[in-house]
Amino acid sequence: MSRRFRPTEFQKTILVWTKKYKSKNEIPTFVSAEVIDRSRSEARIKIANVLMLLTALASLGAIFAGKSAAKRGESVHQMNLDWHKKYEEEHPLKESNVASSK
Repeated sequence: MSRRFRPTEFQKTILVWTKKYKSKNEIPTFVSAEVIDRSRSEARIKIANVLMLLTALASLGAIFAGKSAAKRGESVHQMNLDWHKKYEEEHPLKESNVASSK
């Protein structure tokens, strides 16, 4: 005979989501540990599959965004060069302002 547990509200939600029971009202007061563990495992697998799909879609989005940025002539290298050029122009001005304020 297996141990039986009183499921929490979260566990009841998982039991319904994994279709062990049709609704929360149909869940008995005590449920076996095996049923709860199996439902948790199925829910974990479903969530992992959804996250893998979202990761793949985000990767495709990043690829298309990068390709369109490359067509516009934007690149990380060019952004770095622009930043250095701006820094080299502004840095002497800031140093002269600091030196003159002393």
